[in-house]
Amino acid sequence: MTNDRAEGNTPSGTAELAEWAGRSGRDVDLGEAAILLTLLADELEVGELAELRVGDIEELLLDVYPDVFEVGTEEDVERITATMRALLAFGADTGKIPAKRHDALASELDTLTPALDEAMLGADEEEIDLKEAYGLPDTLGPLRLPGNDELADAARASTLLARTRELAVWFGEGRPLTADGEVSPEDVTSVAEDLDLSETDLTQLLALAEDIDFIAPSTSETEETADDSGTIALGEGADLWPDGSTEDVLDVWCRALTASLAWSLLADAERADETDLEFAAAGVWFMPLFLARGAGLPVTQVDEMIKEVATADLTVDRAGQAWESWVAEHGEPSEVLLTRLAELGAVELFEETDNDTGAVELTVVATPLAMHAMRLELVDSGVEIPLLPPHDEMTAADLIAVGGSGLDDELDDEFAAWLERRDAATAVAELMTVVTEGGPAERLVGSMLVRALGAEAESHWREAIGNPNLRAYAKLALLALEGERPEWQPERADLAWLVADSLAAAGSEVAPEELAEALPADNAELIDELWRIDHPDAHRVLTMLGQHPDKAIAKAARKAAFKAADRLR
Repeated sequence: MTNDRAEGNTPSGTAELAEWAGRSGRDVDLGEAAILLTLLADELEVGELAELRVGDIEELLLDVYPDVFEVGTEEDVERITATMRALLAFGADTGKIPAKRHDALASELDTLTPALDEAMLGADEEEIDLKEAYGLPDTLGPLRLPGNDELADAARASTLLARTRELAVWFGEGRPLTADGEVSPEDVTSVAEDLDLSETDLTQLLALAEDIDFIAPSTSETEETADDSGTIALGEGADLWPDGSTEDVLDVWCRALTASLAWSLLADAERADETDLEFAAAGVWFMPLFLARGAGLPVTQVDEMIKEVATADLTVDRAGQAWESWVAEHGEPSEVLLTRLAELGAVELFEETDNDTGAVELTVVATPLAMHAMRLELVDSGVEIPLLPPHDEMTAADLIAVGGSGLDDELDDEFAAWLERRDAATAVAELMTVVTEGGPAERLVGSMLVRALGAEAESHWREAIGNPNLRAYAKLALLALEGERPEWQPERADLAWLVADSLAAAGSEVAPEELAEALPADNAELIDELWRIDHPDAHRVLTMLGQHPDKAIAKAARKAAFKAADRLR
């Protein structure tokens, strides 16, 4: 434990505690006791042990203490726990804490103890860096999302949140908790009957209601009664959804998505006392779903990813047995989780038919709400994901940026919408401006879009013949427009330029198969041309080709890279 804690602020009561410890022969860490009493008074407004109620210890040890102090070792956690027990014993022995309440508080501490190591020792660990964990680049392709007001309307329509809030309202204000801070068995039975909930649904909704602050434990203000262990109160979240501001509603929904991905299947496993399968990382597939954009993922792929993480620590035989046993009793985990996420409004499921086999496959796609939530998390991790402007405000540069990110399906849709708002001549002029002024990515994508506009672009391509950066693209376009004319046949330098552009636009990390596609073995002679052309990325591209899977091409590229470097001197 660090020593940066305040020591001189000893609260009243520690002197009496010291006397009690001496009389009773208890070894009490008075410094730690002073810290706990100070935090109770300053952070929880519990000025005396007589005011301590069920729920206070949980908030003190799981939330307040880790936020204020750094806890370094398990021994520190044990000392904090032992001191809290001593304070409870002191309160009971001196009559400050009634016996019944002492038992409830001691039970609360016993229940918390297993979670204290993780809460305290992990408090200062950094959250998972999504960018690093998934190996993401600094920038991902632009995303089209509805406005926040429209997203908030979708969040307000969430069936899962409506059911969760209905549960919270049923409990209302002041319904008593048991001595260990749980919902009473009588209330469990009543709410399940009144709201037609299964045991699994009730467990899920209660946990979600607590996570998004639809309900919150409260302490009783009555004198020493059976209600002294605490009550349930409506939390702030129940006021924010669905009637709160756009920002508040979206925040509640995003928290619900995070919670559902994190523990939905994990809670099922804990309730079933499952010890083999580990569902703590069952939401790992949601990042690939986000990256898939509108194409979505086959549900079978989601199945495989959940199974892989759930059985990672098991032998092959044991993994198969445990998985089959779970599915037989509880259903496919992916189906269960996707059903809950669909009810939240995070995913949609579609049936797609394979044109070759006729087989019907289920595909899952993230909703705009889920894309919004994931984008916020990734931006917080340092990944830039631009938002596309409304269609009426889209520029040629915006359009080309979509294609430059490899989003082919989205590019088709965006291009069609963009063309609806301008005539062909204007479209060609706007695109050619970006192509002329841009780099490799703009030339590759922009020229493809201009070629799609056909003869309208012919005069622009003829003009581009005189531009070394565009000559290769212009020749290919004019070949397509005017047929096989000798003057439009690309020379080796033109083909080398196209190779350089394609690899320069691909970024710094290119897979071997991509290198082979960019420069097939039958075009190996272009290596000697690459170092001669005045392409600004020639040296970098040749260095990349030095990792070509064809050893002869790789060797030739490394030699040519030296020559290109000499030209730069």
